[in-house]
Amino acid sequence: MNPALHAAALLATTITSTALAELRLPSVFSDHMVLQRDQHVPVWGKGDPGETVTVTLGDRERQTVVDDDGTFVVHFAPLDAGGPFELVVRSGTESIAFADVLVGEVWVTSGQSNMEWTVTMIDPADTKALLESAGDPQLRLFLHPKTIATEPQFDNGGQWATDNPENVKPFSAVAYYFGRQLREELDVPVGIIATSWGGTPAEAWTPKDVLASDPITAPLVERDTPDDEDTPAYIQAINDRYAKYKEAGELIDFHPEPANTGFDKGYANVDFDDSAWESRDVTSTWEAQEPERQFDGVVWFRTDVDLPDELHGEPLTLMLGAIDDMDTTYVNGVMVEQTNTDTSPTPWSDRRSYDIPAELTEAGTLTIAVRVFDWFGNGGFIPGVERRLVGPGGEVEKLPETWKSHVEHELDTALARGPSGLPFYVPGKWIERKPGRLFNGMIAPIVPFGVRGVIWYQGESNAGRAEQYETLFPMMIQSWRDAWREPEMPFGFVQLASFKPYVDEPSDTDWSHLREAQRMTLDKLDHTGMAVAIDIGEADDIHPRNKADVGDRLARWALHDVYGETDVVRGGPTFEQARTLGNRVLVRFGDVADGLQTRGGERLGGFTVAGADGVFHEATAVISDDRRSVLVGSDAVPGPVAVRYAWKDNPEDANLINSVGLPAGPFRTDNLPGPTDGRR
Repeated sequence: MNPALHAAALLATTITSTALAELRLPSVFSDHMVLQRDQHVPVWGKGDPGETVTVTLGDRERQTVVDDDGTFVVHFAPLDAGGPFELVVRSGTESIAFADVLVGEVWVTSGQSNMEWTVTMIDPADTKALLESAGDPQLRLFLHPKTIATEPQFDNGGQWATDNPENVKPFSAVAYYFGRQLREELDVPVGIIATSWGGTPAEAWTPKDVLASDPITAPLVERDTPDDEDTPAYIQAINDRYAKYKEAGELIDFHPEPANTGFDKGYANVDFDDSAWESRDVTSTWEAQEPERQFDGVVWFRTDVDLPDELHGEPLTLMLGAIDDMDTTYVNGVMVEQTNTDTSPTPWSDRRSYDIPAELTEAGTLTIAVRVFDWFGNGGFIPGVERRLVGPGGEVEKLPETWKSHVEHELDTALARGPSGLPFYVPGKWIERKPGRLFNGMIAPIVPFGVRGVIWYQGESNAGRAEQYETLFPMMIQSWRDAWREPEMPFGFVQLASFKPYVDEPSDTDWSHLREAQRMTLDKLDHTGMAVAIDIGEADDIHPRNKADVGDRLARWALHDVYGETDVVRGGPTFEQARTLGNRVLVRFGDVADGLQTRGGERLGGFTVAGADGVFHEATAVISDDRRSVLVGSDAVPGPVAVRYAWKDNPEDANLINSVGLPAGPFRTDNLPGPTDGRR
């Protein structure tokens, strides 16, 4: 039985007409829950002030009295792994019982979209394998509803679920891989609490009073001024919408796609005259180009391509990258594919890869027309991908970066509405990104539930303020530890994966500096760990599908550092120190296992060096005989003073690994200013 219905049934038979307050526990207590072993177990809730509350867990019992503010909490002494047990809470004539309770290891998983990315959104073969193998009776999953709040909440829903295909489908892929590996290695019950929200910055997950306490982060609070939309009614409308989204399993009430009037007017045809259309860059969304407009609706894009002779009459693949939200794509007036439907949108992040039959390429000239429908938020082509045609032999024909464009239909507003009738999305008002809103709505309701630690995958939304993240991220971690009153609570995180096209020359981008801010956190806070993902990113997708390696690397850190399994290699080579030797620099690494090597045995790459002028040059690098160090240098830098490694958005040439194949992470030895310095 659904635990909420189970509890309601019990209450219906036990609450008397004279009860002043309903006995309540937050939803993190439900059937199938996992309680943390080897720690005091808190059980808390609300009831009638002055009433005695009795809590039994198996054969253990605790009593307390409800405080004047209507809250209570009891603590059980640490428990060994085991179960199942029944947890029963009684007060007066009221009683709530939770069945199938296990004791084992509990972890919170959080972050933005790469942590939220579900099991059904990764590579289809991986999805199939996970669903077919689901069914571990001692692995339990808690998916927290997306919830915004201006004040810390007592409860915002959710329930524990068993490990079966239907419950696994909407669950975080990284979190699920992590939990499965802990189950396999530790052989105790494992519970995973997933609480993530795509596109959100770290300040949304940090209490506002904490942000206000430091001049580096205080501006985030100072600019968080009240507005008409940030009201309890509006926030409740959004939260209700997400609750219905979870219940229905699909988007509801989204604006229907307008009729395709552009096709009727010949917008897809070869002979259509688009000379009056405006030119538009297709390397980014239209909001990125016109942030003040926040357009929602339908836009057509057209471009002409002259094929080289060898591709005439050949079948081709059209690679367009991701398109937000939906598209219908034509070649020479013929529709080759569409992602829009009448019932629910294809995920905007899906990369478009469309087959063009040979009969459409015989003339040697292609007119490509893409009809894009965006129903809320950002719209158009997603950046970070080279749009191209690929021939049967791997030949590549790049598409122009500027296409002709024309608005077919503009929505009056983002018309998707929540249950209260208020707009779900108001242009420019991303309330879930505001300081403290997600800490209040998605972290506070599970505090102080006993947990072993946290794993975190986030940073993309803060890359434009990487220097600030050096302060913000450790601050956020500390605020969670303070909330749980666990000063040494383990906190593992993922360093941002590779993204955007590879470039040959040395670069200095916000993405690299965000990764460095993450790495610096390891030195600022004890009991933290970092999983490097530099080798599993995708140039044209900010959401790499390989979540198995991410979960594996986080689990390696946890098994080694948290559970003391020293035979597990916790990660790839880590920078320890650099020492100048004449015109070369000797860089020493830790965590090399049986020694440094290169991926595939290739020539070592990814290093740059700079002299006193601060100008970096590509360097030659050689692994030392003891396989613990790398000697780096460049003839262009006779007096090197600084070394950087993998210091690019997508450092494909960075191939240093240890003997178990785990990659070295990006680092630098200098403290030169970065492109985001001063941004608040």
